[in-house]
Order: sequence, then structure tokens, then C-alpha cells
Amino acid sequence: GWGRAYAQALREQWGHLDVIDTAAGMRAATARGWGHPDRMVPIGGSAGGLTVLLLLALHPELCAAGVSLYGVSDLFELEETTHRFEAHYLQSMIGPLPDAAEAFWQRSPINHAEEIVAPLLVLQGSADRVVPKAQADSLVGRLQGAGRSVEYHVYEGEGHGWSRAEVVTDELERTWAFLQRHVLRRHR
Repeated sequence: GWGRAYAQALREQWGHLDVIDTAAGMRAATARGWGHPDRMVPIGGSAGGLTVLLLLALHPELCAAGVSLYGVSDLFELEETTHRFEAHYLQSMIGPLPDAAEAFWQRSPINHAEEIVAPLLVLQGSADRVVPKAQADSLVGRLQGAGRSVEYHVYEGEGHGWSRAEVVTDELERTWAFLQRHVLRRHR
């Protein structure tokens, strides 16, 4: 993390402040010459996956592709289905419902799926109780329906994060192959 002050600044700003902060960092990398939108690929898991998906949808000019690991795509669905440890967590991170319904809608990548044009790799655990597989299924279905380039793999028995070394190895190999196909090959 970026410390307590940043975490407190995210209160009711999650899915907004973190996305514009990351986009600003990507723009700064481009301006300084050590990053280029044709090669920048945000990769993140869970909340970081939400950031990846929103970057792809709202700042497509910055992203060559994206990788979402068990990422949040529907905040309303998350509020209804996440396990009890994180129940009501979104009330502080986005705002209380129904008052924050517009923010929930705007910050849910599922509602912007058709705006995602860069290739996307989605990796998900079948037994994820924090961000259930249905979130990835819905997002991938929307992307496929819109004719977008999306690769999807579900790790059977895995939860929110990977617990087996062979799954970690597979994730890294899949990500590398995805980057070779969609980013590196364009620059050879």
C-alpha cells in the first residue's frame, strides 16, 4: 500500500481515486519516456483487478492490454455475495446504499465492458468466496458478446488467490504467453 493517508483518502473514493491515480502514473511514465501506451499492461488482483478493468474501460489510450486476477467487476453483486468477513465493506469504500447507487454503478466495470477494447486475460478461482466466479463469468460473457479479445481461465478448487505452486506457475506462464501474443509480438 501507499500508507495510512492514502488508505483514508480512498474512503468513499474506491474505484475512482485509485483509478485516476494509476492513470496519472501511466501518463507520467509516458511523458518521461520510460513507458509507452503500446506496451503498458496493468495487472492486478481483487481490488487491483477492479482498477485494471476500469483503466481498460475509462482510459483505453493508456493500455496495450490488461490482466485481471479474480478482479471485482460488479460492485452491486459483490455487496450481495461476498463472504461475511467483507460484508458491508463497500459501504465505507464507496458509500452507503441506496444513496451511493450511482457510484456503485459508475465504478462497476461490468457496466463499461463494451468500452474495453484492449485484449484482456481473466484468471479466476472456482471456489472464490470473496469475488465469486460469477463476476468473471458475467464480464467475460459481455466482452465476448461485444466481440472483444478476452482469454479466460478458471482454476478449479482455487479461492481468492492461488494456494498451489503449480497454479502460480501456470498463472505466470499464461500471463507471459498472453503478453507475447498481444503486446510483445507487435513490437518485433
